[in-house]
Parts: sequence; C-alpha cells; structure tokens
Amino acid sequence: MPSNLPVDRDTPNCVRRIGRAVLQERPRSRICQDFSSLLTVLILAGLALGSAHARSTADQSNPCRSNCDIQLVPVVTLSDASHPGLLPDTGPIVSSDNSGRYFLASADRTRLIVFNTDGRIARLVDGGAGGAFQSVTGVLTAPDGTLVVYDILTRTLSRFDRNLKPIDARAFQARPMLLLPGDRYLHAGQIRTPEHVGQPLHILDHSGRILSSFGSTDETFRADQPLRYERRAAPSHDGTIWSAHFGRYALERWDPKTRTKVAEIVVASSWFRESMRWQGPREKPVPLIQAVWEEADLLWILLRDADPKWNPEELAGEHPIELHWLERNWDSVLEAVSLKTGDVIASRRFDRALWGLAPQLLLTSRTKGATAKSGSQVEVWRPRLVQKRGRS
Repeated sequence: MPSNLPVDRDTPNCVRRIGRAVLQERPRSRICQDFSSLLTVLILAGLALGSAHARSTADQSNPCRSNCDIQLVPVVTLSDASHPGLLPDTGPIVSSDNSGRYFLASADRTRLIVFNTDGRIARLVDGGAGGAFQSVTGVLTAPDGTLVVYDILTRTLSRFDRNLKPIDARAFQARPMLLLPGDRYLHAGQIRTPEHVGQPLHILDHSGRILSSFGSTDETFRADQPLRYERRAAPSHDGTIWSAHFGRYALERWDPKTRTKVAEIVVASSWFRESMRWQGPREKPVPLIQAVWEEADLLWILLRDADPKWNPEELAGEHPIELHWLERNWDSVLEAVSLKTGDVIASRRFDRALWGLAPQLLLTSRTKGATAKSGSQVEVWRPRLVQKRGRS
C-alpha cells in the first residue's frame, strides 16, 4: 500500500516510510536501532493481543459475566403480507443459510417458505424428489448450502441444493435434529423398538439406518416416567453433543464416538420443579426445557413454565393450540448458564411465547397483523448478555 507520508531517499531503508518528522528528532545512526526495538515490541504486543483475541472473540457478543440482564437483539421480521395466512400460529422454528435466507414450514406444513434477507417471501417449495410435502417438521442447513427437510408423515428426508433444486429423497425412520460429520444425523428422543428404547440419543447414517443409541445410564427402562428419556440436543465446540433433559434441569455432554458421558451440569434453580411425567388433568403444568445452545463459555437454555396467573379452568377439556391461549397459560424463560461453574448468570421471563431449536441460535415470537389482509409476522431474535443498568 503506498504511503502518504514524505520519504527521504537518503535515509536507511528500514525507516524510509516513517517520514521526515522522525528524522528531525533523532540521529540517523539510532533510527534503525530504535525502529527495530519498536518493531519487536509491536510484534510481541500483537502476539499477545492475538492470543487474547483468540480467547475472547466468541465472548464479544456476550461480554457480561456477572450482574447481567438478557437482551433480545432483532435479526429480521418475516412477513406473510404477500400470502396472508401462510405463517404458522405456533411453533415457528426458523433456519437460515450462509447466504442470509430464512426457512420456515407453512401453517399447514405442506410447504416450505423461503424468505429473502429482508424478511419477504421469495419462494414456496411444496415438495422434493420424494413427492409433495405432507407435514414438514424439521429444516436443517449445511455449510455447503445443502438444505435438509424432514416430513414426519411420510418419514422422508429430502435434500435440496443451494438453488433449491431437489437432490434426492430418502426414507428416514426418525427426525434428524443435528447434522454430523460424515453424512450422519442425530435424533434426540425415544425410538420405541426393543433395541433402542430407553436411550434418548441416536446416530443415523445417510440411509436412515441407526448406527448407535446412547445418552442414558439407566439400567432398566421406566415406562412410567416418559419425560425421563426425552431430550433436546445441541452441538458443542469440540464435536461432543449437549443433551438436555425435558423435565430435569440437567445438561449432559456426550461423546458420540465412544457413547460415553464426559460432563454434566446440574443447575440449581429456585423455580424449576423437576418432573419425570406430564402433568395430570387440572394439575399445574410442569416446567420443561425446550432448547439448548452452546455459545463461547455459555449455555443458553429456553424453558417453558406455567404463567403466574395460570388457571386450571383454562386447561379443562380440549383446546386448540392457539397463540392467545398458549401465551395466557405459559411463559417462556430464557437463562444463560456458565459452562465453568454451572451457575445461572442471567434469567429473563417473557409473557409471550418464544421458540427456537439448535443448532442455530435463533429465537422467534409471533405477532398477528391488524387485519387478515395485512398478514402476520414472525420476529427473529438473537440473545445477548448486557450489564444491568445503574449497577457496577
């Protein structure tokens, strides 16, 4: 890069780009010595800063580690104004790819909605190489741009290239929740066959064949405790897998190669009530872990808990799972847990419903338009820690 500083052609080469101002202050015989010393200091400082940067780059979005609050940072607003009624009322799990597009199943789950970076609908995909979609329940994006879509009714895994051209379709007995190296997939949850029941984590190959099942140290299966074997999973930075219990505030880290548990964090919570079963009629709903993500030295945990004004009459009988009913009876709770200590660094309760699922740390909430023609919106957020105001 050319310098804008004046250059003295008679000065030593090592300092020609420093400029005359330096030359006027010190004898030329000392310039190279001084410059060499300065250069050494700068190199050492650069190495130190580089090392610190390597340790702290992942922490820059979450610099707070004590006396913290949780803030939701807006990412994008997805709108169905061009196709009113297309967005789902509940459970809008959003995925994104490295080109900035967003993907979401339609309200009737028969189409995949593709959004531009500005949140407007760019395209609708109604099927893949295996035929029309019937119930899209999972969308994953690979680093190379490949899109993986799972249909739970047809039990089909469909793949698309970055241009959304169908690649292939495969019969898959379990929903893939994480992409693993070597064209493998992870399913978290029960597979009720004799050889797999009681183990909540399962690795499948590209054909859908189960290669291994693990994730529990129980010697006997407890059919009377259904929540005991339900999990939410997330990738860790070192290739291991985080496994979060549904009804117990325990976060385990498992090695998929050796199928062994390598770490466990049991969070001491003042409000979380452990339960191994679903609530009975007219019982207060039990808290549940909905999602987990690892970010730097934190675990983000999304939980669901009964609204403080919960009324058993609201749950009497059958109800459609509608947004207003859901938000009246349940709250969403987001907590940041330290990987080093297992302590809850920050916790925030939301009166509205939040959704999300690993691997991408994207939270969503749902808002309805003023009129049917104005469409609805899904707000997409990322969490971060901030220092509480007015305190040190």
